[in-house]
Amino acid sequence: MKATNTATKIQPKKEVLKYWKQIEDELVLPLLTDLCEIAGLETPPCFMGLPDDLKFKILESVFCV
Repeated sequence: MKATNTATKIQPKKEVLKYWKQIEDELVLPLLTDLCEIAGLETPPCFMGLPDDLKFKILESVFCV
């Protein structure tokens, strides 16, 4: 019976972490990038901020294209 209680305690934590990751990726980071650009500040380092040729090289090595 303890295993069931533990599983029910872990499940909500996983859901919260999943939700937080989605909020961070889809709302917080794009908003931060836009605000930095508007304010004339350097944007935070991220994959999408890299030059296109470098992104393609990284993707080629990851996916073996």
